[in-house]
Amino acid sequence: MPKRTAPIVATVVLLLSPALAMADRVGQPQASADITATVSGRQIASDAVKRWTDLGVQTSVSDVVVLDFGADGLLVAPRGLASGLTASVQSAADGSVTTSGTALTAPTGSPSAPFSNVTATAEATSSVPTWGFWSGGCFARLNPTNGWMDTCTQFYKLFNDVDGGYDYWDLHLYSSAFAYNNKGYYLKQSYVRSLKSGGATQYWVDWDLGSEHNTGCQQDSLGVSAFGFGLSFGHTFCEKWSPLKYADGGHMSDTWTKGFFAVTGMRENALTVLVKVPQGGSPSYSIGYSFGTDHIG
Repeated sequence: MPKRTAPIVATVVLLLSPALAMADRVGQPQASADITATVSGRQIASDAVKRWTDLGVQTSVSDVVVLDFGADGLLVAPRGLASGLTASVQSAADGSVTTSGTALTAPTGSPSAPFSNVTATAEATSSVPTWGFWSGGCFARLNPTNGWMDTCTQFYKLFNDVDGGYDYWDLHLYSSAFAYNNKGYYLKQSYVRSLKSGGATQYWVDWDLGSEHNTGCQQDSLGVSAFGFGLSFGHTFCEKWSPLKYADGGHMSDTWTKGFFAVTGMRENALTVLVKVPQGGSPSYSIGYSFGTDHIG
């Protein structure tokens, strides 16, 4: 069962729109053109910022990049989240389809306004260890003909950690996937993975899930803590979640798989990894994500 810590409401993250449409092929999407400075690019960025503002996320148009992938569509993203993207779609002889993506992510900029209505200045001057939201965003949607998957990350930093040698960072990685039932598909699995990629040396502190979860749908949370100060994220756990933790700091995966009956709704899976890095450094990750479908009947 997931570990329980004091409930904390996670800050709303950025949503990327419109998403990349993936073609039936394997490999890197075609080269993109940065159209941010064009008339249409500025309008697209402005429209995206308005949508994010409506969701409670304050974002400046100057912080948004608009990339044109030609036939693969557009990617609208906060700067720093629009690199390192690869995607593939693989169709098996039995009609099942697996769609995969990878992307790079790391804490960017300065702290965003954290939860609990505590300002970044108050966090930095307080003598009590405090978790604060640093940055976050969602990668391009995997959106082939069989369904879709959205994958997002959030970075939190422990302020005033009373450890002069290390800084403490949490990555919350989560996704939602859906199969197009009206086209004859049902969702059978989804997968997320965090793996160190560059950045400072990372050492394990805490992680969740700590064990397999296999029940009906229920509300619960993922939680980690450092020095007794907890951070938790609410999720809906359905069917089977199978976490796998590796020896290297921050390297972890979680796989959701369906139960006996075909799934007709959306499903999520997630993980959270807490690492420490040498003082003044920050973690950096390669994020892997995929979902698989099969035919109904």
